[in-house]
Amino acid sequence: MKFLRRTSAVPARIVFAFLACSIAIAESTEETAGLSDVLSADQWKELDERVDRALGWIARQQEADGSFRGPVVGQPAITGFCVLAFLSRGHSPGQGPYGEQIQRAVEYILSCQRRNGVFSGDEQYERAEDGMGPAFTAMYNHGVAGVTLSELHGMTRSDMDNEIISAIRRALELTKGLQDRRKSLKIDEGGWRYLPVKEDFCADLSVTSWQLMFYRSARNSGFNIESDRIDRAMKFVLACYDKNSGGFLYHPNRSEAGASSRAMTCAGILALAHSGKLDSPMAKEAGNWMHAHPFTKYGDGRWFHYSLCYAFPAMYMLGEEYWGRFFPLTARLLLDNQDTQGNWRADPGLDVRFGNVYTTALVVIGLCVPNQLLPIFQR
Repeated sequence: MKFLRRTSAVPARIVFAFLACSIAIAESTEETAGLSDVLSADQWKELDERVDRALGWIARQQEADGSFRGPVVGQPAITGFCVLAFLSRGHSPGQGPYGEQIQRAVEYILSCQRRNGVFSGDEQYERAEDGMGPAFTAMYNHGVAGVTLSELHGMTRSDMDNEIISAIRRALELTKGLQDRRKSLKIDEGGWRYLPVKEDFCADLSVTSWQLMFYRSARNSGFNIESDRIDRAMKFVLACYDKNSGGFLYHPNRSEAGASSRAMTCAGILALAHSGKLDSPMAKEAGNWMHAHPFTKYGDGRWFHYSLCYAFPAMYMLGEEYWGRFFPLTARLLLDNQDTQGNWRADPGLDVRFGNVYTTALVVIGLCVPNQLLPIFQR
């Protein structure tokens, strides 16, 4: 029997805690046999060393308030991604070389929750600006922060548990309320979009995918999420599937949505996995679409690193046929473009404002998917 990944790089206490809260790894080992063979032992060693270098660089970017460096419009999502990066490598709050920094980061995330339950580093989170103001990023900040706290709660225990539980409950109430909000288009029912930005459509796959992951992560951690809520969200996700290309669209049946993209196609695959539809023809077609649109040039296309955040777990979940073609080439591309200090440079275009900490954390989360420590990305 082969294992998902050699576990020597993962602290034993983390492995024990993870196995204690979920037996799914043991149950799925046979299904994922061979996924660890995509790299040689020397290549895995190099990857681990590069990830550790990146985490060391991220740790040096922490601010006095506990956040990790980035604009307020991207907080607390940027800090949340950094926490997930540390967790995905086996680190935990209050313990080990980064324990104090992770704990301070979690405290910062908690401090960003507003009275109505939304997570936003900007108190004026409903303010719209040209380009990408707080109203455009608040639901991303909310979803990522919700996932971060839910994953943390499911994997570890600390003296912050009561505060984390309370924050997750309040955040879920906001997410549920926005899902229930009447949409101007029937096809948008069940999905999410920005906060009170006045538009003629009220859901998109990008925002919806993070709220759906928040539901899934919270449910994994013991919170009550009604199945009907996931079913309603999936109805919107399925409407975003493009039968002509085999990929997923930002929004169904809209010229504004453009063509299928790597980010949205992999967001769709993850949604299918989280709703028990990973073996569906739709998931396989989406995986085939990704085979036809690989990451071959660093920084190519829009939202390069954001796309990777979805792509690594999506291709892993699809299994050996997809993972074996995706991971070695993509990992090599990233390792070849890592800065000597350990970071990955920011995307061009709109994403550049979020900075290197954001992109570096996304890369680390992706490269650590084979560790299978984050329950939300567990196969």
